[in-house]
Amino acid sequence: MEFPDEQPQFNPLRNRGSDRAAPTPLSIGRGERGGGGGGGGQSPVVPSDAVPQLITRLQQEIAEANPSNAIYFTVDFLCQNYPEHLEGFADIFHGAPDLEEERTQVAHFFALHKIGLARSSEFCKAGYDTLDSLMLLSADDLNQIETANGVEWPPGHKIRLQQGFGGCVVSLC
Repeated sequence: MEFPDEQPQFNPLRNRGSDRAAPTPLSIGRGERGGGGGGGGQSPVVPSDAVPQLITRLQQEIAEANPSNAIYFTVDFLCQNYPEHLEGFADIFHGAPDLEEERTQVAHFFALHKIGLARSSEFCKAGYDTLDSLMLLSADDLNQIETANGVEWPPGHKIRLQQGFGGCVVSLC
């Protein structure tokens, strides 16, 4: 996969108006976006003189929209208009609500077994982000998840996970 040598310039005035389209899933990882698409590219460089322009634009957008939650509006605005600068965060932020619900259930499953959110996140990153996929896990798959995330779990966590996924199907049913 090849990436262009020139990085797109930051323009705080682009996408002004109704042509704000969210990034398509097909553009992820093709080099059309910044670093978060899984392709290993870098985020576009933002010149420091563009920051005041962006803040001015954000103030204008907030004044026009008058949102009830300005922080959420700001994050949403940045995700819609500048996803290449957020290294994949926009894709997570605009993720499908049903998938978010599944991931929440996975987090609750881990919390029920007194396993922290960090471990839950590692399972989701490795593709085990639904309760159905967790039912297919065996104690042997835990090493693959640990390797896929590039982490080394503390011995106590590993033992608790091995015990938990030894009888995982029983726990979920």
